[in-house]
Amino acid sequence: MMSTNRQPADFSFAEQGRVREERKNAWHGPASLLLAAVIHIVLLVQLGSLIKPDAGTPHRDALLEVELVTTAMAAEAPKAVEPAPAPEKPEPVAELPVEKPEPVALKKPVKQTRNVARPSPAEPKPAHIVRQPAAKPAQPSAPVITQQAAPSRDRIAEQNRIKLLRRQYLTRIMAELEAHKRYPYSARRRHLQGNIDISFMIDPSGQISDVQISGGSNVLRTSSMEALQASRPFPPLPKELITPIRCHCIMQYQLER
Repeated sequence: MMSTNRQPADFSFAEQGRVREERKNAWHGPASLLLAAVIHIVLLVQLGSLIKPDAGTPHRDALLEVELVTTAMAAEAPKAVEPAPAPEKPEPVAELPVEKPEPVALKKPVKQTRNVARPSPAEPKPAHIVRQPAAKPAQPSAPVITQQAAPSRDRIAEQNRIKLLRRQYLTRIMAELEAHKRYPYSARRRHLQGNIDISFMIDPSGQISDVQISGGSNVLRTSSMEALQASRPFPPLPKELITPIRCHCIMQYQLER
């Protein structure tokens, strides 16, 4: 009887050590837990066949301890995480070809050609010629032509006679100036030569005015002025010359070689 009671106690201690080792290895995965549970069940079946029903209190403690260990191990086992289903790839949607709108051809405005009827050129109408009687040539009147020609000839003849009288008078005045001209000794000694321009007005009575002398040296101009003063009074103008006339002459001073 004593040997029978010690065997369950020894088994209980051995079982407890094994359980501790299995607890340490409980994290090896779900396969290790399943294997440990199968081993415990086999051991319990064998122990049940060897131990009598009147074994007493120690047998109950062993059963309870095995059940608690199995329950704890089952509780500590992590639940196998089911892999999330792979997301289904969306089926490619067949793109329908987009029909490009055909370019609408703009209709160009059609130029409407207007047929404008051009007026046909009017036929020239024959000009109505009116014949007028030819005018008879006027007969020249001889007396009228004679009366017009006579005054024009007289006027021209009078103008020519006045020009001649004026030229004769001016020639006389120039001769008077040459007669009173003196070549100063100082000018000849210094070989002073030149032309002296003399211009003055003569009224109908023969008096002079507006005297202008230019050109040459001062000595020669003084000599020309003395000749003009010595020639006065000039003779009166001819009675046909009723207006004052201008006399313009040149007095030359040249040395003989």
